[in-house]
Amino acid sequence: MPSGRVFFGRCVFILNGDIHEVKPFFNDIKLKIGFAYMKDGLVYIYYGKLNKLNKDELKPGIYQEKGVYKFIKPSKKERSVYSTDNVTELNVDWMFDRVDENRDIEIINNNSDVYIPIIRENDDPLKIAIKKAIIEKRINLKNYKGKFLDNYALNNRKSGLNGPTKMSITNFKTWCEVLGLEWKLELSDNGTDKMNPMKNSILIDSNKV
Repeated sequence: MPSGRVFFGRCVFILNGDIHEVKPFFNDIKLKIGFAYMKDGLVYIYYGKLNKLNKDELKPGIYQEKGVYKFIKPSKKERSVYSTDNVTELNVDWMFDRVDENRDIEIINNNSDVYIPIIRENDDPLKIAIKKAIIEKRINLKNYKGKFLDNYALNNRKSGLNGPTKMSITNFKTWCEVLGLEWKLELSDNGTDKMNPMKNSILIDSNKV
């Protein structure tokens, strides 16, 4: 059944830890990969064109086939997960519900303009990690201007985060410094190289490099 909820602001839908910006679905709009769309009380993530990799096992969502949008509806068991009841509208009340009581009231006001980057299917692991950190921290990037040389540097980093290019190690380390993050990289043998297996794991710690 269609949901009776009415949305006025920017909305997001969280599925398996990934956050997708949500928009209403209309027949004449061009869908964007990674975005979610509301129709008849359900939320559908747009995955792009059908191909050999995803054609056999389709997740609930929207796919494009020969220029036509194809909806794969969730099963009865999954309908509650994809219900528009799980859509969150980013407004001031939402921020008040999630802020710690001990925080300064100025932080609450600032975070009403929280930045939610969109995680896309072609993002590389470093970019995904930084985006998830920004989402988890629920920050207003304007409050971090002092950690960049100028507004141009901030906008340049943000554009790089939203763009299609891969994230370099240098950019990853810069974002970690700006966001106050530590990181660790661990390499361990997965057993597929029978000739020269690696006996010990390798751990790289940001505090030791």
